[in-house]
Amino acid sequence: MNLTEDKTYFLDFVSDSRKKIAFSTSIGRRWEENEIKLIVPLISDFQHIALREKKSIEWIGDLVNIKIDAVCDPTMLVERATWDEMSDCNKVKRQDKGYVLLYFNSKEMISDAKSYAKANHLRVVSINYGRKISGVENIRPYSVSEFLFHIKNAEAVFTASYHGMLFALYFEKKLCIYFRQRGHNVRFEDVINKLELRRYEMKGKMSGIFLDINYNEITPGIEKWRTESMKILQSYLMK
Repeated sequence: MNLTEDKTYFLDFVSDSRKKIAFSTSIGRRWEENEIKLIVPLISDFQHIALREKKSIEWIGDLVNIKIDAVCDPTMLVERATWDEMSDCNKVKRQDKGYVLLYFNSKEMISDAKSYAKANHLRVVSINYGRKISGVENIRPYSVSEFLFHIKNAEAVFTASYHGMLFALYFEKKLCIYFRQRGHNVRFEDVINKLELRRYEMKGKMSGIFLDINYNEITPGIEKWRTESMKILQSYLMK
């Protein structure tokens, strides 16, 4: 998105007399100088701003005279029971288990997933809307329920998707993470650091970060993060 052409996300169409709130916003890359000159006057009119990325909070905090809070991803505000209910998909066979799931794949990820699946007597299933990958089962979920079902029922998730990682955590899966663009990596790293996930890293030949997580320790951390973020949102709405 060209920030100098589309200012909709900065509520340029909203009257200055109305309350403006940015909650759980993701920025990724730093803005260019010409973008800063355009955007700063717009966001300076916000009453409250809460971001997902720690680095974004630090550099935007130097640009505006507004307290910026750190909060979780919007999907984390929803308790797992809701995602469980939404993943109940009648279109998918109930016996469709025993697989490793690929989402946002790369050559390294495909190779790692195939090796892991072979060692653990599993199939490899790829959520793939492009060219079919040889040697795996390519699927195209067309509903939220189908998408969630395939993550929930996987034995392990291999992904370079930020939300692929999050839903694997919500459904308490073994997880292998692959970094890609810099803007996405910031979001990955914030979650990894916040939940201290690297303590579960399994050393081996994989290109990604393979995590065999103790969810008895991590799930309470997710719940705490959700509670903290909800309190911040509620305080914004009450003021």
